[in-house]
Amino acid sequence: MLALGVFNVLALVAGHTILNTSAHPSESEADLLVYSGAYVHLQDCTRYATEYHLAFDIFDSAVVDGSLVPGTTEKGSDVLKQVFAHLESMHNRQHRLFSLFLFVNAEYFRVIRIDRDGCIASDKRLWQNTDKFHPLDDFLHLFDHLSLEEQGLDTTVREVPQEDTVLEARARAALESYVPPHKREGPILGMKVPIDAEAKSGWRSFYVWAPERDACGICTRATLSCPAWCPRENKVFFLKDSWRPLHAEHEADVIRQLNENGVRYSPTLVCGGDLPDQQTVTHLYIVHKHNVGQDTKCRPRVHHRLLEHFYRPLWEFKSSKHLLHILDNACTCHRDAVEKCQKLHRDLSFRNIMWDDETQEGILVDWDRCAQTPTPVDMAKDPCLNPLAELPRKSSRSERTGTWPFMSSMLLKTPGKLHTVQDDLESLFWVALYIILLYFPCGDIDVVPMIDRIFYEIETDDGTARGGSKKYDFLLARGFAAFFDLPDSVSEPLAIWLSMYCGMLNDWVQHHTSLLALREQLTALEKKHGKGVDRWGRSARLRKALAEIERARPDLRGYEELQNQWKAIVEQGEEEGLFIENDRFNDDVHQHPPEYVLKIYRARRAVATEQKRFDNARANQQAIAVRRQGSSKQLAQGVRRKRDSDEPQTGSLRSTMRLSLGQSVGLGEGDADDARRRPTKRPRRPAQSDSGGEAKGKERRTGD
Repeated sequence: MLALGVFNVLALVAGHTILNTSAHPSESEADLLVYSGAYVHLQDCTRYATEYHLAFDIFDSAVVDGSLVPGTTEKGSDVLKQVFAHLESMHNRQHRLFSLFLFVNAEYFRVIRIDRDGCIASDKRLWQNTDKFHPLDDFLHLFDHLSLEEQGLDTTVREVPQEDTVLEARARAALESYVPPHKREGPILGMKVPIDAEAKSGWRSFYVWAPERDACGICTRATLSCPAWCPRENKVFFLKDSWRPLHAEHEADVIRQLNENGVRYSPTLVCGGDLPDQQTVTHLYIVHKHNVGQDTKCRPRVHHRLLEHFYRPLWEFKSSKHLLHILDNACTCHRDAVEKCQKLHRDLSFRNIMWDDETQEGILVDWDRCAQTPTPVDMAKDPCLNPLAELPRKSSRSERTGTWPFMSSMLLKTPGKLHTVQDDLESLFWVALYIILLYFPCGDIDVVPMIDRIFYEIETDDGTARGGSKKYDFLLARGFAAFFDLPDSVSEPLAIWLSMYCGMLNDWVQHHTSLLALREQLTALEKKHGKGVDRWGRSARLRKALAEIERARPDLRGYEELQNQWKAIVEQGEEEGLFIENDRFNDDVHQHPPEYVLKIYRARRAVATEQKRFDNARANQQAIAVRRQGSSKQLAQGVRRKRDSDEPQTGSLRSTMRLSLGQSVGLGEGDADDARRRPTKRPRRPAQSDSGGEAKGKERRTGD
C-alpha cells in the first residue's frame, strides 16, 4: 500500500484502488490511500485536502544534507507529525519492511521512504509548472508495476488461501483459546520461520491469528509476539518477531547456546534466526545529497524471528509458594547463564518470567537484550574486569538496558553504569514486589501511590532521564511504612522472604555507594595534585579505606547466600505448614496482566476519591445547615429567655411598689391596690402660723 498526501493531483494507477479518506475518516490520517485492486478515477478526491495544504513544505531544504529539519511554519510541522503518525500506523498494522509516502503540494512533490531505522526524503520535483506531469506520472506508473516485496510488504507472511478452508478451520480451533474475543475478527495468517540463521537449512511454516501485544513505534524493535500453531505437530508454540539492532545479540543463537550448555529453566528453542535480505537501508542513504529526511545518527536493524515452547505468564501463578518457586527458578537460570555461557540477561520484568504449565517450573525468557560477560580468556588478559558485569562498551554512547519500572536504583541514578549481576538481582526483587502489590491483599497500604512513587519515578536533567531515589529510600526503609506486615491471609514465608531480600539489597547498595564515593574522592584528588603527589597523606588514607571496603563481602556479592537463605525460608515454611493455598486474589480482575489490574485500581481509587470528596462536601453542607438552624433556634430561645427573665423582674418591681405604697399610708396590700386605683387629692400645705388662719384650716379639714 502506498499512502498519498496528494493535493490538486489527478493520478491514474491502473493496478490499484485509490481511496479518498475524506469520505472514510476512520481509514487513515492520509488524504488518499492506494490499495491493490481496480482503477478508480480521482476527479473529486482532493477537495478535502486542498483547503489546508497549498504552498508550504514539510521539510526545510536550506539545511546541511543528512539532517532532519521540519518546515519552519507551525502548519508544516503539524503535517509532518501527521505523516509520521500515519506511517507508524501502517507499520504496526501490517507486516512491512518499509513504507512509501507521496507528499504533493501546489507546485512539487516529494517521495518519503521509511523503515525501522528512519526516514529518507527525496528532493523537490516540480509537477504543476510543466506541460506534462512526467516525474509524477513516471513514479506512479513504476509503483503500479512493483512486486509486493518491492512495495515493502513482508512476503514471509501471507493470508491462508481460500481453498484451504479446512486448514484455516483447524488453525482457528487450535488458537481460539489463546486469542481474546475482541481480536478474533482478524484473518488467519501463515508465517514462515527460518530453521537457523539466514534460513540456511530452510523454513518452517506456522499459523497465527492475532498478536498478544501489538508493535508500537517505527524506529524501535517493534516486538510482536503471538501463539503459533504447527499443523505438522498439531501443537501451539510461541512466536516472537522483532527488529534487532545490527550489532546486538541474535536471540535465537543465544537461546540455542543456553540449551546446548544445559542452562536450567531456559526456554526451549524450536527454530529461529535472522530473515534473509530483510535489513533496514536508511543508513546507506543518509549521506546522499538528495536526502533531507534523516538525521545522520542511525541504528541499522535486522528482522529476526524465532519459535519456542509456549509458557504461561508470571501473573497466573497459583499461590505465594508457587510464586517463590517460579522466581527461584528464574534466578537459577540467570546464574547458570552467567556461569556457563557468560550471558547477562539485563531485562528482568514480569513479562520475561514465565512458567511451564506441565512442570510448574519458572522460565526466564526474552534474551534479546543480553550482554556478554568476561570469559576466562578476557579475565586472563585484564584481571581488573568484573566477572559479574557486562564487558565494557566499545562505544562511548551512554546506554541503559531494561524495563524502566524494574531497573535497579543504581542504573536509574547513574546513566552509563555497566550492568552487573546485582542489578539484575535487584530487578528480580522489584518484579516480585510489583506482583505482590497487585495480586495479594496488602492490608491498609494504598497500592497505587506506592507503585507510582517506587516504579514510575522519573526526572529529566539536561535531557537525561534519571530515577531510583525512591527505590533507594525503600531499600533503606526511609519514607515508607513497614510493608512486610502482610495480612494473615497471606503466607508468612512470603513476607519473611521479602524482608530478607530487601535487607541483602540494602547492604549491597550501601556497600556500592561507599565504593563509588571513595573512588570519586580519590580520582578528584589525583586529578588536582597528580598521582605521584600525596599531600598530608590523604590519598593513602583514601586508598586504605577503599581497600577495606573492597575486602568486605556483602551477602549479595554473588548468588550463593541469596539462594541458600531463599531455600531455607521455603523449607521452613513447608515444615511448619506456614504456606496457605490460594492466598492470592483469584477474581476476574486478577486473571489479567498487571497493566490491566493497575488500570482498574486507578479507576477504583479515582471513584473512591471522588466519593470521598462528595461525602465531605455533603457533610460540610449539612454542618452549615445545622449551624444555621441552630443559630435561628438559639436566637428564638434567647428572645424567650429574655422575655421570661424580664417578666419576673417587672412583677417583683410592681410588688415592691405596691408594698412601698401600702406601708406609706398604713394600708394592707389590698387596700394599697384600691388606693392605687382610686383618685386622691393632693394634701394642702399648712397655713401661716396665726390664730385666724389656723382656725379656718381646722374648719376646712372638719368639713371635708
